[in-house]
Amino acid sequence: MTAWFKKHLFLNIVRLACIAAMAALLVFTRSGGAKRPLYFAVTFVFLFLPELVTFVLRVEPPDALSVIYVLGLFCANILGELVELYVSVPVWDAALHLIAAFFLALTGASFLEIMTGKTPRPLATFLFALCFAIFIGVLWEFFEYFMDCVFRYDMQKDTLVKSISTILLDPDGGNNAVTREIESVVVNGEAWPGYIDIGLHDTMSDLIICAAGGLAGGICCAVNASDGGRFRFVRAFYWTKK
Repeated sequence: MTAWFKKHLFLNIVRLACIAAMAALLVFTRSGGAKRPLYFAVTFVFLFLPELVTFVLRVEPPDALSVIYVLGLFCANILGELVELYVSVPVWDAALHLIAAFFLALTGASFLEIMTGKTPRPLATFLFALCFAIFIGVLWEFFEYFMDCVFRYDMQKDTLVKSISTILLDPDGGNNAVTREIESVVVNGEAWPGYIDIGLHDTMSDLIICAAGGLAGGICCAVNASDGGRFRFVRAFYWTKK
């Protein structure tokens, strides 16, 4: 244990700092309400997810990538949800999805290289990296949906919709979409200024941003492959076989 801690010293210092910040939030603030304990528990488990992947797949991430992962997890689950930066900083969620997808693309490309034992062709690298980033992004949206349905969270943030276009309003019962402005919606006797979409717009925008980040990462990985695997910035974040 001591040897492992020293080998990944900076990474583990970052982990300890994140855990200390989580503990401080738990003790000194009331942010997050009743959902705080589960968020802390999930975040704590996820902090050590790279070690689980290393153990199962016999591959190892560079410390630089692990540090980015740990900081991203803290920014998403703690700062985003519990400190409520998702609400006070509108671009917070989009920025995290974009950055995460970029590095997920690099992870996918490195996995492909490990599996094939060589640097694949640029097109294959690009496609695999892009698809890997989007796939993990979809899994994350599954996780958010699960948390919302089972634990009644609101990870898939709702959007107040002011107009709707639907074939259900076609007076002829056909397939022509009819657009209507929504001035108010009454729920249990309470008037709302629009229709709440229960997370559809948030989920789709997250996936589009994920695709954009994966596209950028895939391009970088393709450049690395065309250069014979010598693109230093990309190589610095590649997983290696243990």
